[in-house]
Amino acid sequence: MKFIKHSIGYYLFRSCSVLSDEIKALYQEMILDHGRSPRHFGVLEPAQCSVKGVNPVCGDTLELYLNIGPDGLIEAKFTGHGCAISMAATSLLLEAIQGRSTEEALALIEQYRCMVKGEVDETQASIGKLITLSGVKAYPSRIKCATLGSHALKTVILSGHSTTVSTEDQGSDI
Repeated sequence: MKFIKHSIGYYLFRSCSVLSDEIKALYQEMILDHGRSPRHFGVLEPAQCSVKGVNPVCGDTLELYLNIGPDGLIEAKFTGHGCAISMAATSLLLEAIQGRSTEEALALIEQYRCMVKGEVDETQASIGKLITLSGVKAYPSRIKCATLGSHALKTVILSGHSTTVSTEDQGSDI
């Protein structure tokens, strides 16, 4: 059995895809913390663009505000309400992309999306604390909760203007 050091602890690598009880508890604690007290929460003023995201199945709604500096670095905040998973996922995502370039943010979003959907093993994803949401793949009905913020962020980065997205959009890559 091989262990890999991660920024928030050790976890089993490949030979066992099941996380230890201690790591599961740590991940759950982090999700609850970010769900109750989201980071980067509030209106970003002035914001170059914003995106409203809606998950009608769960009732999650958020508005994400974005500035991209002349150096291409991102500053973002969000407001809204929803389940602990959607709030924590958006909080952790915005924490991860602050000060990154749009290219880095889009790459991180894609790795995160693949991990949550189970398309890539969490040990292959280099996404920092977002790894705490790796267990969502076992609950297909919660994947849209976990990807609402990333779907909204990707949309606004690529479009460059204010818009609205839904987890029910046809052609959505959620």
